[in-house]
Amino acid sequence: MRNSESFMRMRTLQVIVLLIFALIVGRLAYIQLFDSRYDDLARANVLRHAARSSTATANIWCRAANATT
Repeated sequence: MRNSESFMRMRTLQVIVLLIFALIVGRLAYIQLFDSRYDDLARANVLRHAARSSTATANIWCRAANATT
């Protein structure tokens, strides 16, 4: 009887862990494949960094040109 109880507990724990893992994988797949909200946020973030980077590069070139003259 003791063996049967431990087997049932182990099986229950395995099912719970498997369900949690499936839930996380399913959510990640949904975000990756179907949810465009995060895609829009990522694209906006990249453009913001690119604009900031090109402005910083332009400032460096202007300072370098002014320093040599």
